[in-house]
Parts: sequence; structure tokens; C-alpha cells
Amino acid sequence: CALTGGFPANGLVNWKALSDLQLMHNNLKAVIPTEIGFMTALEHLEVGWNKFDSSTIPSEIGQLTLLRSLDITCNNLQGTLPNEIANLSHLEYFRFNMNAGLTGDLTGLCQATEQIVHASKRFYLRDVSTKRNGKEI
Repeated sequence: CALTGGFPANGLVNWKALSDLQLMHNNLKAVIPTEIGFMTALEHLEVGWNKFDSSTIPSEIGQLTLLRSLDITCNNLQGTLPNEIANLSHLEYFRFNMNAGLTGDLTGLCQATEQIVHASKRFYLRDVSTKRNGKEI
């Protein structure tokens, strides 16, 4: 049974102590709400393979400073990766491929965390236009 609809934005405020949110392979639509920033205990956020209606990644994702893994693969996400993603200094796993409309500069993120640079086998860049040190990679 797949979940449908959108994120329960108001409910996220009540889930402050949640450390692991896995909602992969569902039919979630709409947007990733800005209220995601209230979930400051999150260590794992896996919402890949949904249908987020060409939404963007909210800058509030940068408030999840304990985040160790982030998977937003195959969601039809658009726009630019927010600069606040550089706040995720504990990030070890970041998968965001198959979001053809997603662009951004990963320099700040790479400078913020050594783990993600050394975990390059798990750092997916395919199908994404990105820049590092001002140059397209």
C-alpha cells in the first residue's frame, strides 16, 4: 500500500524528536514543506521516488544539522539546491540524482564535511547540473 497526498506539514512540528523518516517509493505529491526544519533530531531523511510536483528543496533543510543521510532521488525536484545545505556537516550519504531540473553549487557542502568527500561512492551527481569551485562538474 503506497501513501498518497502531501506531507502533513502541521504534523511535522509535532515530530521534533523523530530521528529517522523513511517515505521512499510512495505517491507523495505537492512540496517538501518548510516545516521540515522543525524536525531537528532527524538523522535520516529518505523521501526518494515520490512525485513532488516540480517543487524545490526548502532552505529550512539546513536546520537539520544532525542529518547523516539524505535521499531525495527521483522526485522531479526543480530549482537550485539551497545554500543552507552546507549546514549539514554530519552528512555522510546524499543521493539526489534523477531530478533533472535541480541545479546548484556543492562547494559549501564539500567544505563543511570531510565524510561526504570520502564517501564519493555514495555521492550521486548523475542527471544534475552542479558546480564546484565555480566550475561545472
